[in-house]
Amino acid sequence: MAEQQTELEQQFEKLQQLIQGNQHSKVVKLTDTSKHSRFQRQPSRGGTSAVQLTLRRAAVLRLAPGDADALACKAVANLQLGEYEEAAKVLSHKNLQDKMQFERAYCGYRLGRFDEALKLLASVAEDQTAAALQLSAQLHFRLDQGKACADSYDKLKSLNKVTKLEQKTNFLAAYISAGLAAKVPDLMSKLGVKPRDSYEVGYNRACALANVSDYEAAETAVKAAYKMGEEALFDEDYTDEEVLAELAPLSVLLSFLMLATGRAEAAVDRLQPLVAGDLHQREISALAANNWAVASFATDTQQKGFFSRSIRKLESLLDKSTNNLLAFDSDIATRLDAEQKQLLHMNRALLYYLSGKLDPAKELSAQLLSAYPGNASVAMLQALLLAKSGKAAEADKLLADFQNNIMDDDSDDSARPILLRAQLALESGNAAVAVQLLGTALPSDLQLRPAVLATRVALLEQTGDVAGAEGLLQSALQHWQQVAKVAPRDQAAGAGVSWCLQRLVTLKLSQGKAGTDTVVWSFLYVLSA
Repeated sequence: MAEQQTELEQQFEKLQQLIQGNQHSKVVKLTDTSKHSRFQRQPSRGGTSAVQLTLRRAAVLRLAPGDADALACKAVANLQLGEYEEAAKVLSHKNLQDKMQFERAYCGYRLGRFDEALKLLASVAEDQTAAALQLSAQLHFRLDQGKACADSYDKLKSLNKVTKLEQKTNFLAAYISAGLAAKVPDLMSKLGVKPRDSYEVGYNRACALANVSDYEAAETAVKAAYKMGEEALFDEDYTDEEVLAELAPLSVLLSFLMLATGRAEAAVDRLQPLVAGDLHQREISALAANNWAVASFATDTQQKGFFSRSIRKLESLLDKSTNNLLAFDSDIATRLDAEQKQLLHMNRALLYYLSGKLDPAKELSAQLLSAYPGNASVAMLQALLLAKSGKAAEADKLLADFQNNIMDDDSDDSARPILLRAQLALESGNAAVAVQLLGTALPSDLQLRPAVLATRVALLEQTGDVAGAEGLLQSALQHWQQVAKVAPRDQAAGAGVSWCLQRLVTLKLSQGKAGTDTVVWSFLYVLSA
C-alpha cells in the first residue's frame, strides 16, 4: 500500500505541474501512458481543492477502471480538449448513465445532436440552471427556433446572468432571429450596450435595422462596424486575409444592402474577394456565393461563364454523400435558418432554368415541392417549367389552384402567382386576361401600387380601352390623394399622386382634352412647392 501511495503522490505532482502550466495535451499523454483518466479544473468545494480531488480520482482508474468519479473526470477533460467523440464514449459508460446531464448535453451540442441535447438539459441539476439556459439558447438558435432562443436569454436576464459582452451580443442575435428586430434598440438600452462596444454588437445593430428595412441606417451601421473590426483585428496582428475572412459576415450584409438599393455592381465588387478565397465559415461562404450570383445576374447575364460558375458555386455547398438534392453539408445545414436554405435551393433551381438545364431544374423543383408544398416560389417555379415545356394552360391552372386553395388573399405573397399568371397570359398574346388578373384578382391594396398600376394602364391603352385607363387613373389619384391627406409626409403617396397626374395629362393630351389640364397642372405645382 505504501508503494501505491507513493506512486499516486508522484502522479499528482506531475499532473499538478501540468495543470498550472495549462499543458493539457501533455496531461493527456501522461494519463494515457499511466492508464489514468484526464481531468479539468473544477470549482472549489470545501477544504480540499477540487483540482487535487479530481487528480486523486483520475489516478484511481488504474486501480478501479469503472470508478464513476474518475470516468467523470476523463469525460470533462475530453470536452475541454475538444475531443467530443471520445467524451461521448466515456459518458455512455453504464456507471454514468444518470449523471452529468449537462456535460452530455454540451457534448451533443458540439457533435450536432441538437434535439438530443435539448432533452438532456431538461434534467440538469438546479445549480446548473444558468449554464443550461445559455446552452439551450445556443441549441435553439442552431435549430432555427428564434422565439425559444430569445425566451432562454430573457430567463437568463431575469436571473441577472447576462453580464458578459459576448452574452449580450448573442442576446441581440436571438431577438433578430426571433423576428423581434424592432425591439433591438430597446433591448440594447436595457443591456447597457452600444454599437461602439464591439464590432459584433455594431453588426447585430445593423442586422436589426436591415430587418426593419431601414437600409440607409443599416449601411451606415455596418460600415462603422467594419471599420471598428478592421482596427481591432489589425491591432491583434491579423493578416489582411484573416481580417477579410473574420469580417466576411459584415461584407455579406453590406452586399445585401447594396442589392436592396439597386447597386448590383458595387455588391459584386464587395463580394468578389470572398468568393475568390476560401472562407473558414462555410455558412458565410454560402451566403456570399448566393449574393454574388444574384448581383452578377443583375449586372450582366451575358458575361462569359456566368451560369456555369454560379451553379458550380451553389452546388459546392451540398452534401455529396447523399442523393438528396436538398442536403447541405453539415456546417451549412446547422448554421443557416430555414428561409436561407430554401432560398439557396430556389436560386440554384432558377439558375438551372435560366441556363436551359431543364432536367436538373425539374428534378430539384420536384424535391422542393415535396419539402415546401405551400410555398409560392416553388409553385411559380413549377409553372415556369410547365410553360417552358409548352404547357401554358397547365401552368395557369397550377397557379390558379395554388392561389385559391393555399394562399392568404391578404398577403403580399398572394400577388406573385397572380403577377406570373398575367405575365404568362401576355406571353400567350392574351392581354385582356392579363388586365383582368391585375385588376380583380389582386388584393385591393396591391392593385394601385405604382408598378402594377403602370402595367394595368399600359395594357388598357394597348387593348384600346382608353376610358378604362382614364377611370383607373382617376381612381388611383383619389386613393393616393387621400393617403397624402392623412400622412402629408408619406413619400410613396406623394410619388403616387404625381405619377397619376402626369399620366392623366399625357392621356388627355393624346385624346384632345387639353382644356381640362390647367387644374391638374396647377395642383401638381402646389405639390412640388
